[in-house]
Amino acid sequence: MKSLKRRWHKLDNVGKFYSSVDLKSTQKIFRYSATLKRNIDKEDLQLALNMTIKEYPSFNVTLKQGLFWHYIHEVSSINRVSKEKFPICYKIYDNDGDYLYRVSYYKKRINFELSHIVSDGLGSLEFFKLLINNYVNIRYKLNIKKISSDVSLNEKEEDSFIKNYKKNKIRVKTFHNIYNYKGEKYKTGTQYLEAHIKLNKMLDLVHEYNTSLTVFLISLLIYSFKKKAKKKIVKIDVPVNLRKYNNSLSSKNYFALVGIVYKFNKNDKLENVINSVDKQVKEELNEEKIMLRVNKMVSFEKNILCRISPLFLKNIFLKITNMFVIQLSSTCFSNVGRVEFHEDVNKYVDNVNVITNTPNFQIAICSFKNDLSINISSVFKNNDIIRNFLRFLTSNDIEVVINANEVK
Repeated sequence: MKSLKRRWHKLDNVGKFYSSVDLKSTQKIFRYSATLKRNIDKEDLQLALNMTIKEYPSFNVTLKQGLFWHYIHEVSSINRVSKEKFPICYKIYDNDGDYLYRVSYYKKRINFELSHIVSDGLGSLEFFKLLINNYVNIRYKLNIKKISSDVSLNEKEEDSFIKNYKKNKIRVKTFHNIYNYKGEKYKTGTQYLEAHIKLNKMLDLVHEYNTSLTVFLISLLIYSFKKKAKKKIVKIDVPVNLRKYNNSLSSKNYFALVGIVYKFNKNDKLENVINSVDKQVKEELNEEKIMLRVNKMVSFEKNILCRISPLFLKNIFLKITNMFVIQLSSTCFSNVGRVEFHEDVNKYVDNVNVITNTPNFQIAICSFKNDLSINISSVFKNNDIIRNFLRFLTSNDIEVVINANEVK
């Protein structure tokens, strides 16, 4: 195999954060998977990965330590695909030279796992879609002439945080007295659960409440806290794709977290929560407010004291900061949206899933054709919030098919 030309890259704002807080212990990892109609061929999957990496060389990287920040360096050879052997979202980086991504397979399923250091959910989704397109095209000899996008390498590797940063006085509202779920944790890992629902049936229920799918599911998640939260605030962090605000085509991290909050009154119903969430979503997704949040994120690394501080001091500070940040949210809800492959590829795919690891619990959703995949990560045994969430759906005649890993 021909070696790749090696280059190094600065980390974006989010990549710098995750490279400092979760290297040897828990690492923030995205996992996309696609279940196909037939068993996966290892050699064809490797060929597909080779082709995909040529379009995204900045994903074929390892982490390096600089004096002031970590950075990533392209690896001369392409990672090898393997039969799935590690637990879901198992740590990727362990030693110098390790790749920051993993491609595996099991029976009919292809898995792509990527460190958050490299990219976010939507940036990694484009890579995953191209990987599946390439695999199906090779495996079934479809002779599709045009699979890759017209996005240039420079556009993919743009640091949109820095490009769109504007120095200004920043004030972002903070919340206190936030409810954090407490409970017995699993000893051996994280529970990962896939809940598959017919999208059309789900939308029928959503339309009864005269709202959108995202607003409904965020509201239902909040409502599932009702008996637990009592006088505290429930705060759901929702990642927002920033590319649409700046016409960015970057495959690096480029998102901001918007906090959706709710404090229950005794007789509140789901409708009350939906009205509040809908109002907040419309207000908080204002471009000006969103970019203020982004500027706040970038202003830290622009600070002169931060810039001149050696990496080991930044690592200590960011790890301590992360401990406090975790307490400022009840959970996280992420909607990747509808996933579509090349029109000739779609018929070879049964379903798609997206999931990420977590220090507590969170939900990520995506849809493919008429399948809505609700993916839940939780470190807690007998999680009441998740149980309430799923019971509401089944009590409204929504059939839920569940797949889950074994964990003790």
